[in-house]
Amino acid sequence: MPITEADKASPLYEVGVSCPHCHGKITLEQKQRFAEREKQIELSKLRGEQHIGSEAAKALIAKREAKLQRRLQQREQMQLVQTVKNAAQVSNSSLQAP
Repeated sequence: MPITEADKASPLYEVGVSCPHCHGKITLEQKQRFAEREKQIELSKLRGEQHIGSEAAKALIAKREAKLQRRLQQREQMQLVQTVKNAAQVSNSSLQAP
């Protein structure tokens, strides 16, 4: 059933959560789920992303790939730092040897 302007004016109406027609028919858990979904939709709009659909799936895959690349770069940097530290320790210990 479509939501009318009168429904939207009702105190029982909450965007994405409930309307006068369903207000007494959904559980508190459902309301909480619906509210969280609505929050995620609004957050994605603020970020300029789609929340649902193939474009959202593509965006999610791209974010995951970018995150993986950042992690790989961080690991490489940490390995390089550790290699330099090890080389410095070897150099220092050879200078101190009699």
